[in-house]
Amino acid sequence: MYRPRVRTRAFLLLLLPLAGALALLGAVLLRGAPGSDARDDASTGATIVFAEFGPRADSIYTAPATDPARRTLVTVVEHVEGWGINPAPAMAGTRVAYTVLPPGAEPRRDARAELWL
Repeated sequence: MYRPRVRTRAFLLLLLPLAGALALLGAVLLRGAPGSDARDDASTGATIVFAEFGPRADSIYTAPATDPARRTLVTVVEHVEGWGINPAPAMAGTRVAYTVLPPGAEPRRDARAELWL
C-alpha cells in the first residue's frame, strides 16, 4: 500500500487551505463581475476578506465585493519571517480562521502553527 511521505502530507496540509481560500475569493469576485446578474453591494452587502502578505506580517482587510480598493484594515498578523498566514477555505460563521507560525517559533516544516479566528 502506498503511503505518502510525511513531507508530502505536511505540504498538502499547508497548501489546501490556501488554495481553498483563493478559490473562494475568486468565486466572490466573479459573482460581482460586470455582466453577471449579481446586484450591487448596497443591495447585497457582499463583502470580501483578503490578506496582503508581507515578509514578517500580513494585513487582513475587508472591502465591498465590487470595490476592493475601498478596503478597511481589520488586523495585522505578525509571523516568522517568510511564513504567511494560511486561511481556512470557508468562513467559520462570521469569522475567518487561519493558521500562523508566530514570531519566535522555529521556522521548520514540522513546526506547530497556531490557529486564530
